[in-house]
Amino acid sequence: MKTLLNRLAGSRALGSGGVATATILLLAAVPVTAQTSTPYTSTGWITGVPVPGIWCTNGLGQVLFRGNAHLVRVQSSDPRLTGQRLIFVDGAAQADGSAIICGTAYQEVGAWDLADPQNPQFTPTGGLWETTHRGVMQADNSLQLNIVSYGSGGTIDGLRMEETLTRAAAAGPIDPTVPYLYTGTIKAAPVSTNLVLDDFNSPAVGWTFRIPRNHRRTRRRHSGTTASHAGSCEPTRQSRPADTGSRRPPPPASRASGRSPRAPVVDAAGADGEWTI
Repeated sequence: MKTLLNRLAGSRALGSGGVATATILLLAAVPVTAQTSTPYTSTGWITGVPVPGIWCTNGLGQVLFRGNAHLVRVQSSDPRLTGQRLIFVDGAAQADGSAIICGTAYQEVGAWDLADPQNPQFTPTGGLWETTHRGVMQADNSLQLNIVSYGSGGTIDGLRMEETLTRAAAAGPIDPTVPYLYTGTIKAAPVSTNLVLDDFNSPAVGWTFRIPRNHRRTRRRHSGTTASHAGSCEPTRQSRPADTGSRRPPPPASRASGRSPRAPVVDAAGADGEWTI
């Protein structure tokens, strides 16, 4: 059963008779039983470094690593995590020789043809992982990164991924001879988002309107529309003119109906001022 968590609605243009078209965002909760997780392991090999990046020192004397981009061939126990990953890396060197690492990455889902190990061929099959990572590179260039990712397109659309990357000691920050080792979990999308276009011409059914307790609804004499007035939740009583000894007779309509047409009509509601239609 899907439950409506939020709904943003537009309103009818007042006075012009036109309709203000609005987009409604529907967030539907996925049942707990559908929240499945799939563990996996992957291995990544650096295949190219299109942008080496630079080491620089800022005005405070801090040593920074900026702008590195390198390509990684990822092969996984789960085909949804096999592909080619483009990784962007920034870092900040620490006094003990380690470095704080952060950045983003993009991985195309696909298949690798390793018939020629010196020239592997990649074929995209649809879908893109967009990841962010943060972690530490030690003085011996070993790595540990925490990575989170969101899938879009193909069979991974809407999926989430969380993984940990580790690397043994290496000759440098970028070492094609030492692989990245990934351990992670693919998770189902926590919500299903649907965009619905509504012109609001049909009656509103199943909506709940909440009105503050210090407001009340009255019906106007001629237009039949409602207006809100500040005050308590008690029915509105119209003020009487001072008793001058003479009173005007009620209008003809009131004689027939037995009540004044100007008497307010207060909608029935719960104690919390809620109307459901």
